[in-house]
Amino acid sequence: MLSTFEEMDYTQLRDVIRRVRRRWRLRVLLKGTALVALIGFVTLAVLSYGLDYLRYRPWALTSFSVLIYAVLLLLLVRFFVIPLSKRVADDRVALYIEEHEPELQAELLSAVEFARAPHLEDTPERSAAFTRELISSAVMHCQNLQYGRAVERGSLRRFATAVAVVAAFLLMIVLLSPTFLRNGASLLLMPWTSTAFASPYAIDVAPRNIQVARGADQLVTAYLVGFDSDRVEIEFRSDGSEWERWPMNDEENAGEFLFMLFDLDERTEYFIEASGVRSPLYRIDVTDLPYVNRIDLEYHFPAYSGLGIQTVEDGGDIAVLSGTEVHLRAYSTVEVPGGRIVLEPEDPSSTSTEDPENANAAKIVDLQVDEDGSYQGSFIVSQDATYQIELQGFNGTLSTASSVYFIEVLTDQPPIISFDTPGRDITASTIDEVFVEVVAEDDYGLSGLELIYSVNGGAQQTLPLYRAATGNAGKPIDELSASHTFYLEEEDLEPGDFISYYARAFDSHGGDSQVTTTDIYFIEARPFNREFRQGQEGGMPQGGQQGQQQQGALAERQKEIVLATFKLIRDREQMSEQEHESDLATVAMMQDRLREQAELLLGRTAQRGALQPGSEFQQMAEYMRLAIEAMGPAHESLIAQDPDAALPHEQRALQQLQRVEALMREVQVNFSEGGQGGGGQQESVNEDLADLLDLEMDKLRNQYETLQRGQQQQLDNQVDEALQRLEELARRQQQENERSRRQANLPQNMSGSGSSASQRQLAQEAEELARRLERLSRQNSDPDLADTARRLREAADAMRRSAASNDENAVSEGVSALRDIERAREQLDANRTRRLQRDMKNALDKVDQMRQEQDKIAADVEEMGNV
Repeated sequence: MLSTFEEMDYTQLRDVIRRVRRRWRLRVLLKGTALVALIGFVTLAVLSYGLDYLRYRPWALTSFSVLIYAVLLLLLVRFFVIPLSKRVADDRVALYIEEHEPELQAELLSAVEFARAPHLEDTPERSAAFTRELISSAVMHCQNLQYGRAVERGSLRRFATAVAVVAAFLLMIVLLSPTFLRNGASLLLMPWTSTAFASPYAIDVAPRNIQVARGADQLVTAYLVGFDSDRVEIEFRSDGSEWERWPMNDEENAGEFLFMLFDLDERTEYFIEASGVRSPLYRIDVTDLPYVNRIDLEYHFPAYSGLGIQTVEDGGDIAVLSGTEVHLRAYSTVEVPGGRIVLEPEDPSSTSTEDPENANAAKIVDLQVDEDGSYQGSFIVSQDATYQIELQGFNGTLSTASSVYFIEVLTDQPPIISFDTPGRDITASTIDEVFVEVVAEDDYGLSGLELIYSVNGGAQQTLPLYRAATGNAGKPIDELSASHTFYLEEEDLEPGDFISYYARAFDSHGGDSQVTTTDIYFIEARPFNREFRQGQEGGMPQGGQQGQQQQGALAERQKEIVLATFKLIRDREQMSEQEHESDLATVAMMQDRLREQAELLLGRTAQRGALQPGSEFQQMAEYMRLAIEAMGPAHESLIAQDPDAALPHEQRALQQLQRVEALMREVQVNFSEGGQGGGGQQESVNEDLADLLDLEMDKLRNQYETLQRGQQQQLDNQVDEALQRLEELARRQQQENERSRRQANLPQNMSGSGSSASQRQLAQEAEELARRLERLSRQNSDPDLADTARRLREAADAMRRSAASNDENAVSEGVSALRDIERAREQLDANRTRRLQRDMKNALDKVDQMRQEQDKIAADVEEMGNV
């Protein structure tokens, strides 16, 4: 029998063996968990992708579900069941420990083998004392090994880390997994739920199973749910015929695909397929109901347009001017007692009636039966809408007898007007005759043209240049040129005074004419003998010339304020309230800042002692005071949001500042004539005043030039963006034209409808871009941009006419729209070229100016050296 101490050693030895056995099993468990999780996930991901690729077909779902469970079962058996089901003997564990701890030198293995005996006694093979000593030594060494805890410590840490990494990776994949993995995993791991699971990829089809009248047309629409495809096809067949497959047309930016089935005479079955996803089979039943097989349209345009009656045979969609009376004639497949036209406004909120309850109700137009068996009705187009024809059946009830057609109102564009001569601000002597020529055009005719001018901001005078004859049955004039001559000698002008003028044109838009106004231009009066005196300026000091240029900066800034205020008055209807108030506040700030600059300049001039009684400088100071006095009420009116009241004050301030500029110019000329020989008090005063003007005006000029460069850069960026959009419009319109040509060649009983909807979408985009260009044109006084915008509007109208026409006319109108877009693009590209040339010229001018300044500095240094 073993003593208590020996029994304790033996028990400790067995505990070490059991502990190491458990650690080995734990290592197997951690390793198996990491491998099963990783391999199982990879298998699940691959099968989920395959299921998605096969579009969740039933056979794929069944086979892949069996496969994933088979793989998981094999992994469990391989990495858990087989390794953990084996019983590991003590001597194997001991050998395992010896392999990990070579310093034991087989002592533990021997102790385990000797300890198997039921008791430790002397035998011929072994000594009991030796055996007890061996067990005690083995237990002592196990103490150094922390009773087996040190065995597999590194492996356990590695496999535990691997399990944690795999778990974190799987958690991340679960949170960020793509749609195919989420859908596929739920189906593959829970196949018993597949019967109630709707495939994430489907095709939503309209109208599905329906009943239509014999000979009717039917539009089929398909929406892709959960996936995208470049090609969507419809497959259909009539009773007794073969299946036919045709591509459907995609509706851009709408995610829908369209196809029109024409002239349905027999029951038709159809389904939609895209990228392996197929819709259910649907059926269109054909019955002998009355149906419209042809519509003829007759347009009676408003009288102001000067257009004659236009007839469209076998039409449908309508695109005409507002106020056009449409006479519709419909032909039915069978003779019926009557019918009606149902007009639905496209924007119900724009409909206004005396009865609020019926404000959004459809308008009904009864059809009258004609002698030839057709049905006639008429209505006046006033807004965008849709219409559909209903015919009375044999049982007396009304039923839908046509497709839904669009009614689009074409926009009557406002006139285009500009000055051909001189087309800019000019200076002229007080005895000159100034000839101005204005050109105007309109898409449907002009009704009037006027020239408005005022002298020094006084009362405006209106000169009618053209008035359309009343009661003229012919087409109004759509383009004309008119002129006027200003006789400056009759206006009793002084140098620095000016005549401001602008023109406006009226179109023949019924009783509510549209008006377009040009920018305002100036004719500045100068002395008639200025050119002779300028020839004597060879001795003018450089400082005097700079002072004269700086003095003109005040008048130039005031002129900019006048132009900005005029534009705010002219463009008030095209601006939002917030934008109008913000721009007025900006102009008011500019006016107030300019007044402060003028007051500062006047005060410092007085401090220099230059305002001698009776001198030209005293007269200039008086003009400056009058300008400052006029700027005050102008600023107050702008703050009060009244630009009409501010404009006369601004022009009077401009008059006085230009008089200051003219008088300063006269002083410099006189100085150059008499001061070439040297010195004198007058020369010193002029130089001091020039230095003063340099100091006080440089800041204002630099701020203005910086702002102007920023505005030019902003305009350049906006024009470049518009050019890119024009190129994209041209590309898409070319595609639409090709589509229209293909549709014109399709068989009579089918067509890839959808081009009309795409054309309407393109027309809206072209209209939006035209509005942006018109706004840029008004803000920057650029008539080229206005002409480009007009081209775009003409292209938009052609697109709408293309959408409303039959195949042949649609192709013709589409080509016309593309031609207008290309012309607009060429004009905008030419505009960009001119802007690049302008920037290059400005850069060269800047270099030349810097060279001149450098030469002046070098000359001054050389002169100082000689002194």
